[in-house]
Order: sequence, then structure tokens, then C-alpha cells
Amino acid sequence: MKFLCFLFFLTVLLSCGEFEDKVLNQPPVITSVQAPSFVSANDTIFVRAHDSEGDSISIDADVLTAGGTAVNDAFTKSFTDDGQNGDVAAGDSIFTAVVNRPVLLAQSTSSFEFILTPSEQDGNAGDPVTVTVLQNPSSGHPPVIGNLQAPDTLQLDADTVTFLVTVDVSDPEGLSDIRTVYFLSTGGSVIDLFDDGNAGNGDNTANDGTYSRILILPPTTTPGEYHFTMRAVDFTNLVSNLIDFTLVVLPAAGLDASSSTTPGEIEGRSR
Repeated sequence: MKFLCFLFFLTVLLSCGEFEDKVLNQPPVITSVQAPSFVSANDTIFVRAHDSEGDSISIDADVLTAGGTAVNDAFTKSFTDDGQNGDVAAGDSIFTAVVNRPVLLAQSTSSFEFILTPSEQDGNAGDPVTVTVLQNPSSGHPPVIGNLQAPDTLQLDADTVTFLVTVDVSDPEGLSDIRTVYFLSTGGSVIDLFDDGNAGNGDNTANDGTYSRILILPPTTTPGEYHFTMRAVDFTNLVSNLIDFTLVVLPAAGLDASSSTTPGEIEGRSR
């Protein structure tokens, strides 16, 4: 009886050991990536990867434009660690790939997302690492803004006055290249406009190139002329043309301009 119990106990231990081995089989990880900052700077990407159990590793790569479109034929050489075709040494855990610069330079985008995923032969994949490579900055195009819609005159009231500002924005690299559209408020704060389809911002349709913002004038706003400059900036920090506009704020009915002694602030309504 004792012998049977011992065999049962040993079987349980061995079973647990096998279970623990499976749990401890960790997926591979990418420890470092060396990539060019922009497409025309260099054509080689180096990825160092590690697997705790020493299993054979491969590196898969997906390349997307800033707008999320997949780029086919993005590499002339896929990631290898075989010491050939540009790879320095076989088996050193540094995988080397060569990007297809003519294909990337032909894309209309501000940047590329290289999504790198390490995998074992059995399909056990590690966490992907995303690296951003800019399109050639010298061939970038700034955004363009136009058709600014904003009131030129408003009258204060005992209650807060709201008004809508919209502007149309385009970019040769596509709307996904637009990082921000804004102007400075009277107090120097950045007032962002949105193209998110959020009615709270006054925007009707998301991603249609029309940026909007509902703004407010507190009753304490000082009457007078307020001057603003609208601009858009893309992901390579290229700035659009500038549009200046002026808002004349009139005192509330029955009050003169000197009756408001506390400077107010033109603000964006809470989103």
C-alpha cells in the first residue's frame, strides 16, 4: 500500500513538473531595435531578440503608413540571423533586414510604423515592438488651411455666450498626417480644434477635414478687439499657411466698454 501511494505521489510530482515547464516556456522578446530616423537616411534595420529557453527565433514585420495602410514589398531582405546578405554574424541574436526605399519613398505619408514581432518555431509569439520611421523630410508637404468660419462680432450677455469656429484642412500626405489644428486664446492658451465628430466640440463628421470647436465668452470678458492666428501642424512639424482673424467683443446691452473691469478669457467649451 505504501509503495502504491509513493508511485501515485511520484506521478503527481512528474505531472506538475511537466505543467510547470510549459508555464515557464516564455515567449521571445525584442531587446533593442536600430532603425533609420527617416527613410532616406539608411536602409538597414537591426533587431536584437532573446529567448529564455534558447529556442530558435524569427522576426515578422508589418509596415503601415501613418493612415494605417499596409505597405507591400516594404523589404528587399527579410529579417535573418544567418550571417548572409548584410547580416554581420550568424547566430548572434541580431536579425537584419533591408527596407525597400524606392517603395517607401513612393508612399504619400508622413511616417511609417514598423511593427516587429518575435516568434518561436512553435508559433509562441512575443510582444510586438513598434518603431516609427519618418518619410523623407525634404520631400514632405505642409498642411493647407482655408474656409475659416468664425463670427467677427459678438455681444456680451449676463450669461455665457457660445460661438463656433471651423476651418477646412488638407494635406498632400493625407488627413492622417495632421497632428494638430489650433490658435492661441487671449490669455495665451492653445485652443485646439477637432475633427472627431463630437457634437460637444461642434464637429459634425469625423475625419472629413473640417476642424471645429465651440468656444465661450464669459460675461466678464473685456470688450474690445481680439486677434488670433489659426494654423495646422503635421507629424513632421511642418506648419500650414496662417489665417488671421479678428473678433470684436461688444459690451452687454446697456453697458459701456468700461463697465467690465475683470479681463475674461475666450475658452473652449468642455468636451
